[in-house]
Amino acid sequence: MSIVALSHEIGSGGPEIGQKVAERLGLHYVDQEIISEAALRYGLLEEKLSSLDESRPSLLERFDAETRRCITVLQTALYDFAEQDRVVLQGRAGQWLLRGIPHALRVRVIAPFDLRVKRLAKQLSGPMGETTNPRAVHDMARRDDVEKLKRMRYLYEVDLRDPALYDLVINTEKMSLDGGAELIARALERPDMATTPAGQQLVADRALASRVQVALATNPDNGFALAALGGWNIEIVRSSGDRLARWVFGASTKDGLRAFHRAFQLTPANVALRYQYALAL
Repeated sequence: MSIVALSHEIGSGGPEIGQKVAERLGLHYVDQEIISEAALRYGLLEEKLSSLDESRPSLLERFDAETRRCITVLQTALYDFAEQDRVVLQGRAGQWLLRGIPHALRVRVIAPFDLRVKRLAKQLSGPMGETTNPRAVHDMARRDDVEKLKRMRYLYEVDLRDPALYDLVINTEKMSLDGGAELIARALERPDMATTPAGQQLVADRALASRVQVALATNPDNGFALAALGGWNIEIVRSSGDRLARWVFGASTKDGLRAFHRAFQLTPANVALRYQYALAL
């Protein structure tokens, strides 16, 4: 089976479609809250996670080591679930982090703004039929759209609305939620979406690199983690080539050598690191 990385506009029905796909195909549905809970196992501060979820980091926070660690931990938690395969991943920049993965279907669910506001107002109405303030719902939807755009641009320097980030875009103005789920399910049943050992290795490589980055964010002077990162960069370039390694993995020989040299500076007498360096070359 495959991985679904699902992104959505608020009020478009994205989470509902994701759940329907998971139920139909027997996949594990993982929303943002589940990924956040998994991230806490890496020792992430819950207050920091909540702050990052609610808004784009401020100018000062961008240079904060804990903010950078938080971002890396969230990425790692998403990769942990992706490694398990047969999963629907809701949010957390899966459309970017899983780019180039052959068995990952990246889906965007959208709908016209006014329609989304109407749907939200209906969802937020009370059990006795109480209505919500239309202006408040309008502002909430607008604010959510803007914050998601800003956060994605800050974290990965990409436009959330860029169609190149997605393999499939579903507009629920005309297509029902069941229709959207059926469309995704049929796409996943295609032979070219089947999980392969090569595809699984791609996910495993990214997961490993992300875990190493978490270790370095926790302890920047970890020589073994630096050496592992250096070896990973060099091996990815060797197996994929310079351009593909940079675009798909964010790896380069220069980054690999830099990581090794930093490890040598920290532990100049460590023979094991130099042996690992020799193997990498």
